Amino acid sequence: MMLRSFFSFFALARISFKESISYAIEVWGKLFFMILSYMVWYYLWNAIYNGRQEIAGMTLAATLTHLTISVFVDASVKNGPMKFVGEAILTGDIGKELIRPVSFQTLCMAQAAGKTVSDIIIESFPILLFGVA
Repeated sequence: MMLRSFFSFFALARISFKESISYAIEVWGKLFFMILSYMVWYYLWNAIYNGRQEIAGMTLAATLTHLTISVFVDASVKNGPMKFVGEAILTGDIGKELIRPVSFQTLCMAQAAGKTVSDIIIESFPILLFGVA
């Protein structure tokens, strides 16, 4: 029984992942927006530091590293299961979801996992590469 729920979890997570990358314009838009945002942050912090070595004990490199890590952490934690529960309640789909033969908790966790993996791949890895370079 445990193995069956394990496989159903990954099947649901895979569906959620495919769902979140299904629109190419959205994927490219997210990627473009994240790179553009990082460039704005980079030039903003360069202007704030304006040739100074440190501000409040932090160097420009440390600030940009903190910014890069925060993008990665944000993509990792913003898709909690409660987001999907809230959306199901707001749209009225909660009743439909509760009568399915799959556990609602498993469904919410799998959707969150699939969405998180897609956000890490689409948003975080390019920013990490851009931030390291």
